[in-house]
Formats: sequence, structure tokens, C-alpha cells
Amino acid sequence: LKRCSMVAVRHVQLPPGWQGLSFEQRGDGFFVTDVPKSCFSSKKGAMLAARPIDADVGDEIVSINDLPVLSFADTITTPGSSLNPCTDHKV
Repeated sequence: LKRCSMVAVRHVQLPPGWQGLSFEQRGDGFFVTDVPKSCFSSKKGAMLAARPIDADVGDEIVSINDLPVLSFADTITTPGSSLNPCTDHKV
């Protein structure tokens, strides 16, 4: 999918255990602001995970793990959710 502005539109799938993707809302859209890098204990592990997420900074995202972006954001900030490992503080 592409918008007229030539910004890529993505349906993002986060791999199991992946805990990093930053995005922000601009108008009616959500845009990737950071795809964090991870540290690996071996060169082989880093090579296997070189592109774990099919999104780049600036891409517009419409879903994450098959959920609309706002629903995903609600899920990760809900205490007790399987996608929210944080139990020591409130969001």
C-alpha cells in the first residue's frame, strides 16, 4: 500500500519477544519514529535478526500484530495483558 506522499504504509508484525518499536500519531496516521537495535551475544544471532521488523522510520503503520494501532497501544498499556510485562508501575 502507498499513499500519495510516497510514505510506505505497513501492517507490522512484531516477532515474539521483540520489545521495541516507537511510533507517534500525526493527524489521522501513525508513523514509526524509531526501530531500536538490539544487542546479541553472537554475530550469528545478530545476522539472523538483522531485519526483524518490516518497517523503517517515517513509515506509516496501520496495524501491529493484526490489531489497529490504537487497539495495540491500549493492549500494551493494560496491566495484566500478555503484551505488558511491566507490573511495577502504572502507565
